[in-house]
Amino acid sequence: MATLLKVVTPQLRFFNPQDLANTAWALVTLGHADRAFMAALVKAATSQLRNFNPQALANTAWALAVLGHADDAFTATLLQQAAGRVLDLNAENVKQMFQCMLWLEEQHSDVAMPVQLAAACKRAWLEQRDDP
Repeated sequence: MATLLKVVTPQLRFFNPQDLANTAWALVTLGHADRAFMAALVKAATSQLRNFNPQALANTAWALAVLGHADDAFTATLLQQAAGRVLDLNAENVKQMFQCMLWLEEQHSDVAMPVQLAAACKRAWLEQRDDP
């Protein structure tokens, strides 16, 4: 895996938002946390966040949380982008954002979940608890 990531890292700048989100998701799925690679992925994604669709935002937020990759500036910008599209997030996206919110709280992060996004996360959690 290390060899693959070493080859892919310089190519991240050519990845589109979906490629970047899928790559972050794949690292979680494979159970592989690599700080240097995630830092490079975040760097590549930073300038493209406004082009991420709701699913890509949610997958990336979830991956940051599961992999424990703390980058406050990136995470804050990602959450602001998601908050601006909160009505476009589906139930699964909101659950992923909620997991990110819980991780931020667990890390005692200074990054605050935007109010409208936090409200959507809490509503989704309460609705899920009511489902049999």
